[in-house]
Formats: sequence, structure tokens, C-alpha cells
Amino acid sequence: MLTVTPQLMFPIAVQYAPPRHRATMTSIVMSGIVFGILIARLLSGIITQYSSWRNVYWLSFGLQALILVLLFVMMPDYPVLQPDGSYTHTLLTIVKMPLRHPVLTQSSLIAFMTMGMFTSFWTTLTFQLVGPFHLSTLAVALFALIGIAPVFLNPVVSRFVTSRIHPTGTLLLANFVAIIPAVVVGTFVGTFSLAGPVVWAFLGDLGMTTVVVANRMAIASVDPKAQNAVNSVYMVFTFCGQLFGTAVGNRLYAEGGWVHSGALSIGLVGISLVITVVRGPHENRWLGWRGGWDLSNKKMKATQEGERPQERPGQEDVDGGVEEKRIPQPEKKDTPGQMKTDGVKKDDENGKS
Repeated sequence: MLTVTPQLMFPIAVQYAPPRHRATMTSIVMSGIVFGILIARLLSGIITQYSSWRNVYWLSFGLQALILVLLFVMMPDYPVLQPDGSYTHTLLTIVKMPLRHPVLTQSSLIAFMTMGMFTSFWTTLTFQLVGPFHLSTLAVALFALIGIAPVFLNPVVSRFVTSRIHPTGTLLLANFVAIIPAVVVGTFVGTFSLAGPVVWAFLGDLGMTTVVVANRMAIASVDPKAQNAVNSVYMVFTFCGQLFGTAVGNRLYAEGGWVHSGALSIGLVGISLVITVVRGPHENRWLGWRGGWDLSNKKMKATQEGERPQERPGQEDVDGGVEEKRIPQPEKKDTPGQMKTDGVKKDDENGKS
């Protein structure tokens, strides 16, 4: 529940954020989630260093109770988009969605690979820091501070990159600029120097959050009236990727050490890139590059089944979304007859008073 609850904020952010600020607001939600994960590592290390590890769970219990109170007091009600839908129908919709919307399946698979890389690194990192580098529990906890820096950079990246180009372009940039250098340097340099894990923690987390926000922008127009169902599909793949990265990464580290678990991350990033490029940014089928590779956000087309509603006169595209254009209305001018009537009416009122 601690992991699921924040993820439910994404459909609300996508649904109610203005189109031109959708990427930035989504990145702020994502930064909050990652910030909480890293702070949890920091606090758990400090608590374990100076007290019993069981106190970590008591702290988690108290924070969860606080979240429940804050949600009850501060979370506003919002309208149900499908009031006539049943729970069974919603579950059936969740099962059918990956088969009907190629862009949702593509983004979900990319999320699986990226989160597998993310969790494999952070779970095996503890073993590497405690083992070959002989760091204390407190030092391992403080290492999480390196991953906090990208949390504050992600909204800036979303404002100047994600909101200006197609999500496919953002995915390619995130992988080539951040994730691939982070994984390669972290894997091979991390065997003899702390610089490797430091680079991975900084660039890898920045790339991961950028990928998640780009995926969220890509699936934002998939069935706008069923965003909770869309979020459920995406999160199932995300959680499965986290479980896969944790289980397989730990097994590989136990058998072959840091390079073996790092090789898993390199493979996951490579598969993610293949999934990104086998389907073009304007393709509405499962594979291909129909529509070209124009990564301009102004020419971004819906890649899901059913295209985005056509723009009506008086609308313009702003940062990938359609925003109502305000058309100035001519000011109403009083005719001489009206002015005279108004004057007579005022005189009558003065006489009555």
C-alpha cells in the first residue's frame, strides 16, 4: 500500500493538469515518489545504525497513518468519469487494454525494463558498498543523498525537454545521455572505485525519472475516461519490473558479483531501446514507422486506437496539448438612444429618492 498509494496520483495529475503544464506537474509527482524512496533508504540506515531495525517498521506504520489522515482531510473529491461502470467491467477493461492500445503496451514494457534496472542497482548496491568498499550502515544510508539531486532536476528537464518534444524523443535522449553512460560506467568502474556507483546513482536516477514522465505523456491520451484503468496496466508492468530486477539482480550478484548484476542492467536498457525504436512516434499500429520520425511536439499525433479530437476553431496547440484560444470580443457601445434612456432612468430614480 505504501507503494501503490502515491502511484494513484498520476491519473489525477494527468487529468486535471493544464496541457501545457502536464509534463512538469507529472514530473513533480514523480520526483516526490522517488524522493520518498530515497529518504526511506536514508532514514532506515540511520535508524538501524543507532537503534533496532524493528523501529523502521514502527516509523513506517506512523507515516502510513499520517498519510491516511492527510488524504481524508485535504484530498478533494473529484467527479467519477464513468459512474455507470461496474467493478467487474473495470477489471475486464484492464485486461483488454494492453491488447487494444499499442502505445500503452510499448510504454509499459519500457517501464518494466527501466524499473528492473533501477531496483537491481539499488538492491545490489548495498552489498557492493558493504562488501568490497567496507562502508558502514550509516555510510550506505548517506549514499542515498546522491540519488536525491536528480529529483530536483527532473522538473527542469520536463519543462525544457519533455514538454517540447515527442515522448519518443525524450526516451531516446534519456537513454543515450543518462542511462547508458550511467549503467556502463557504474558496472565496470564500480568494481574498483566509488565513482562508478556515484555516476550511476546520479545519472541513472535522472534518466529513470525522465523515462517515467515521458511514458506518462505517451499514455495520457489513451482512453481519457478510464485513466485509472490505464494507470493500473502501466503499474502492473512497473511492479513486475521492480520484482524482476530485485530477484534476478540479487541472484546474479550472489553468483558473479557486481559485473554480473550490472550486465543485467545493460541488457534491460538495450531491450528498452529496441522497444522504443521498433515503433515510430506517429505509428498507430504495433510495429513500423508510418508517419515518419518527426519528433516535434506540435506535430505529435495520437498513437493509440482513436486519435486525439480534432481542434475546433479557436483552439491552438500548446506544448503538446490543445488549449482554448481566447477570441477577443468587440466591446458593446451604447447607441445615442440607449444613452438617453439611461439618463432618463437615472433622473427618475433621483426624483423618487
